[in-house]
Amino acid sequence: MAMDAAQLQTQLQQQDLDIAALQRQMTEYQQKIQELVAEIEAAEKDGHVSIDKMMQLQMQMSLMSQYVEAVSSALQAMHQAMMSMARAIKGQ
Repeated sequence: MAMDAAQLQTQLQQQDLDIAALQRQMTEYQQKIQELVAEIEAAEKDGHVSIDKMMQLQMQMSLMSQYVEAVSSALQAMHQAMMSMARAIKGQ
């Protein structure tokens, strides 16, 4: 069953993905990591590196990595869905 352009547009609108929200979340992760790195560097100059801060940094970096992986998977799935819909319009 081939789709027309209007049906494709409807399908794409139903798959709404807020790219700006994804970027904001990524920026928040980056800022938190930068803050922790700055705190660790400042503490290192004083000779008192906190294990707690190092663990927080590791956790934030892990969270950011998992977030990037999840977003990448979601974008890949959307891309595949759009390609499938485009093929359906062409009637292949």
